[in-house]
Amino acid sequence: MQQSTKNSLQGVSPLSNRKIFLCYNQPSFLYGTDTVDITKTQFERLETKYRGVLKRFLSLPEQCASSAVYLMAGVFPAEAQRDLEILCLLGQLSMCPDQLQNVHHIIFDHLIEYPSDFSGWSGIVRRTAMKYTGLPDPLQYLSL
Repeated sequence: MQQSTKNSLQGVSPLSNRKIFLCYNQPSFLYGTDTVDITKTQFERLETKYRGVLKRFLSLPEQCASSAVYLMAGVFPAEAQRDLEILCLLGQLSMCPDQLQNVHHIIFDHLIEYPSDFSGWSGIVRRTAMKYTGLPDPLQYLSL
């Protein structure tokens, strides 16, 4: 009698593991890092654990190179994913509908009032935009 359930005998497929990681693990690792400023040391520890869990999900050895892990999984490193989430939130705020214009004005006022070394979200989004060359100041997105 032939078994029809692949996962019970041969393990979970790498594609399924990737989807599980993206749906459950990645959000829990990065929760709040796009709005709360954390130190470089804390983020390096988070990145190490993030990569370790990804290696275990893909059944890769510990000595596997980090870049190979990300390429094989088709996943961004934790810092790149966090930056993407920060910039996506900025894009959503810059295009918010009329019902949310008060949120738009609050963010706009914070970007005017606080410099890039501010520990709140407006400082985080400014530092993220400065990190990538060619991106204008976030205030320009909101003033359109």
